[in-house]
Amino acid sequence: MISRSGCAFLACVLGLGACNDGPAGPDDPVLVGQFGAADVTVELLATRAGVELVSACGDYFVSDDAALLDGSGGFEVDGTYHYAGPFIGGPADATLSGHVAGGGGFETVTVTLLIGGGGATVDPLVLTLRRGEHFEGELLPCPL
Repeated sequence: MISRSGCAFLACVLGLGACNDGPAGPDDPVLVGQFGAADVTVELLATRAGVELVSACGDYFVSDDAALLDGSGGFEVDGTYHYAGPFIGGPADATLSGHVAGGGGFETVTVTLLIGGGGATVDPLVLTLRRGEHFEGELLPCPL
C-alpha cells in the first residue's frame, strides 16, 4: 500500500490530483510544479502535500501546507526557514507568498520569502521563477 506522502509524490510526478481528500483536496486550486532547475541557484517545488524553496547555498524553506491559490492566483504559506552552515538560533519562522501567471500551466511564479515571521529579521527575498528557466532576483548571502 502506498503511503499518503508517497501518493502525493507520485501524483506530482504524474501530474495527477491527490489520492484522497485532505487539506488540499483534488478540486482545490493548488500550485503544483517545479520551478527552476537543478543547475540554477533557486528551486521551488510545490505539491499538494507542501512547498519547498531551496537555494544553492543549501538554505531552504519548507511548509507542510499546500499553496492554495486564491481567485487572482495568489498564495501564502507559513513554514520554517533552515539556514545552511553555522547559524545561532536554528530554524526561523517564515512565510512564502506569491502569485502565479501563465494560465493553467503556471509558467511563472513570483515569490516573496519573509524570514522571521511578523517581525522580519531579514529583508524579504523576492524571486520570479519559471518552469525550467533561470531565476531573477537576489539570493541571501551564503554563510561562512
